[in-house]
Amino acid sequence: MDKDQPDISVNALGVAQLSFMSLDIEHHLAQALIFRKDAWWLSFGSFDGYSESKTAQWLVNAKAKDINIYHLCYKGEIIGQLEYQDNVVTEDGRRAGYVFLFYLKQAWRGRGVGQLMHDFVIEKFARAKCKGAMLKYARGNAIAENFYLSNGWYKVGSAKANNLQLMRKDL
Repeated sequence: MDKDQPDISVNALGVAQLSFMSLDIEHHLAQALIFRKDAWWLSFGSFDGYSESKTAQWLVNAKAKDINIYHLCYKGEIIGQLEYQDNVVTEDGRRAGYVFLFYLKQAWRGRGVGQLMHDFVIEKFARAKCKGAMLKYARGNAIAENFYLSNGWYKVGSAKANNLQLMRKDL
């Protein structure tokens, strides 16, 4: 760790100092768009296909539906974003959760905070009586793939034309 970088590992900051705040579209849409744009870059390595106006519209529509969008905060600073839905019905009629986005600012990656976000959403799915969870990630994003595999997710089928890999987790 860089000596000028504060120790922001989970052990040092303590879970109690982290909080999840429901996205306030009026006040935090710009921040949500920044996170979404960076996540696109991290997933695909370019901005080809990214549209800020379509992303903004999706976020507004998602908040009006049953999609949960949270900002993760540390001492009042927004450091990440989590988007999920806990009422998806699978092709076999089972209730499942779907994760649209796990995102952390660069300085917060690799310090255990992503695991806290993951555990938070899995707990939400369990409380909603979901039997499983789903997400898609961009093939080639080895960091995401390894994280999901280490948390019990498994690949379903092969990557689609848009190079997205479906993963599932049984709950």
